[in-house]
Amino acid sequence: MLTRLATAAIKLAVAVLLGLWAWQFFRL
Repeated sequence: MLTRLATAAIKLAVAVLLGLWAWQFFRL
């Protein structure tokens, strides 16, 4: 269960980072 939670947290962090990068990119 812990590994599944960690995997979900990593995926969420990656999604947030990609979202921020896309927001910065499209804001230019």
